Amino acid sequence: MFTLDQIKKSHSKMESGADFPQYIKELFSLGILEYSIYVYDGHAEYKGKEDCVIFSEAEYSELYISSETNRDRFKDSSTRWN
Repeated sequence: MFTLDQIKKSHSKMESGADFPQYIKELFSLGILEYSIYVYDGHAEYKGKEDCVIFSEAEYSELYISSETNRDRFKDSSTRWN
């Protein structure tokens, strides 16, 4: 249905956020119905009709993501970025 090379070609045309709507249109024209980007390693999952699914490779080493949240610590560390 669609290939990772086709997706990469469409992605390479995107130079700024202004190009994003056209990028999405191109993905739909390839037959992609939805996609997800995974934070823990940057890989993507593209889904199309008839259970077609393609995965991209990881973009970086897997990150550890805690299953618990420390709200006070998060608030304290996030204020340092302002």
